Amino acid sequence: MSFIVWNCYGLDNLRTISAFKKLLRDKNPTCVFLSETKKKDFEMNKFRNVQGLSGVGVVVVSCSEEGNRRADGLAMFWKEGVEVEVIFDIFLFAMLFLK
Repeated sequence: MSFIVWNCYGLDNLRTISAFKKLLRDKNPTCVFLSETKKKDFEMNKFRNVQGLSGVGVVVVSCSEEGNRRADGLAMFWKEGVEVEVIFDIFLFAMLFLK
């Protein structure tokens, strides 16, 4: 089982998205965990589909907003066949158990 864990500090930058695609292509990880996505859950689901991650499991914790400023946000993607138990996911925190 291989992981990519990345504090991406937002997913609006084209360089970040290009680097993410390259990592997925080169490393072909079993699981991907992204922190500081600065995205809401519906935006991460759209991002997941655009990046070719639509056939995998996902847990998303939406970012927080203060006025026009966004912060935080988590996303975990995993390939089919990985058994994941979501113990809980609440504001800015998620606990998962992978088997």
